[in-house]
Amino acid sequence: MRAFTTKCQRKATVCPCLKNRCGFTLLEVLLAMAILAIGILAVGSMQVMSIKQNAYANRVTEASVSARDRLEILMGLAYTDTALAESTYEDSDPPSGYTISWEICDGGNAGCDTIADTKLIEVTVQHDALRKDIVLKNVKPGPP
Repeated sequence: MRAFTTKCQRKATVCPCLKNRCGFTLLEVLLAMAILAIGILAVGSMQVMSIKQNAYANRVTEASVSARDRLEILMGLAYTDTALAESTYEDSDPPSGYTISWEICDGGNAGCDTIADTKLIEVTVQHDALRKDIVLKNVKPGPP
């Protein structure tokens, strides 16, 4: 008769007392759990950073869209419209947490970096949580 052997018997071991034993030692289990815990903590910290960066990107997108909307409104006005008079303006009803302001500069005047018969429109959007302001500039051409 042949001797019965199991699949989990170790063929070569350092310690002869473990020759016919099956399974993992306590040290092996603790080491595996430590490696797993470190991996899970790394994934958790990446998730936290990802959530923070997504929130920041959302605020930048909202600020950019608000600035673009205001710039499109101003660019759609007639060149001689009173809303395009040279001055600095502020939105009376901006989205919550944002400040939207714009400056109109008549071309050809001292301190304005555009050519004559144009208007430089500069829209600035600020938010406390943003690291920088969102600034969009455009030049509105005068009548032909």
